[in-house]
Amino acid sequence: LVNDIDMNGAVWKCPISYASEFYGLKYFHGTFDGQGHTISNLTIEGKDNVSCGGLFGLGSANAALKNFIVKDCKFTAPYSIGCIAGEWYGIVENCASINVTIEGGNPHGLIGFGGTVTNSFTTYEDVCTAGGTVVINSYGSNDLEEADYASGKLCYQLNGDQSKLVWYQNIGIDAYPVLDSSHGVVVKNEDGTYGTTTGIETVR
Repeated sequence: LVNDIDMNGAVWKCPISYASEFYGLKYFHGTFDGQGHTISNLTIEGKDNVSCGGLFGLGSANAALKNFIVKDCKFTAPYSIGCIAGEWYGIVENCASINVTIEGGNPHGLIGFGGTVTNSFTTYEDVCTAGGTVVINSYGSNDLEEADYASGKLCYQLNGDQSKLVWYQNIGIDAYPVLDSSHGVVVKNEDGTYGTTTGIETVR
C-alpha cells in the first residue's frame, strides 16, 4: 500500500484469494506489505460458497502479510474466518484488526486457521486458537486489560526487546498502537507506567 484506504460503501463477495466449492482453491503465494497503512470500512460478505474469510482468504506456506491495519470492517464467511486472513499457512507480521465485526463459523481476530502470527494485535477476543496456529508476541482482548491499548503497555510489548521499533503511539492521543514512525516511541518508566518519547521530550 502507498496510502490509507477508506472502503466506505464497498461490499466484496469474496476476499483476496479464496477456497470455493464452485471455483476451487485460489492460493495467495506472495508478500503483501501494507507499509504501515490502514484499510477501513470494508465489508466482505463471503458469497458464492467462499468458505474462508478475511481481507485475504487462502494463503500458502510461502505467503506473507505484514505492516498494515484493518479497522471498522465487517467480515463474513462459513468457517476459518479472521480479519487479516482466513485459512492461512504463511506468516502474518506487524498487523492489527481494530473495531471489527466477524460473522461465521470459528471466528478469530487475526487469522482463522493455521500459520504464524507475530508482533500483532486485535481488539477482538483472540488472535487465533485453531489449526495449530503459532502465536508469537501477539494479543487479543482476552489477553489484555482494556486500558492496555491506550496506556502504551501493548505498544511496548509489541516492540519486544525494543531493538527494532515497529509500533508507535502518542499516549493520550492515540487509542491504539500505530505503524507510523511520526508518532512517539513508547518507553517504560521506573514506576511501571509508560510514556511517549518524541524527539528529546518524554510525555509521562
